[in-house]
Amino acid sequence: MDIEEARQKYPRPLSIIEGPLMDGMNVVGDLFGAGKMFLPQVVKSARVMKKPSPALLPYMEAEKEASGLHQAQGKGCWRQ
Repeated sequence: MDIEEARQKYPRPLSIIEGPLMDGMNVVGDLFGAGKMFLPQVVKSARVMKKPSPALLPYMEAEKEASGLHQAQGKGCWRQ
């Protein structure tokens, strides 16, 4: 499944990360714990899991703005 397909299937962009991507990493962790996968494969799996995140970021930001939870980032001035 590609990112666009996942966006159509899951209601929120964060659901993609928390759902199928984390499910995959849980399998990797189980295999590593059982000695059936080694650290280089775990690292490569983690890198693959991170790849969709930049593509999902604009959708997560738009969702945050639409919900009213978006806060401006910057330095405040506390003068009286």
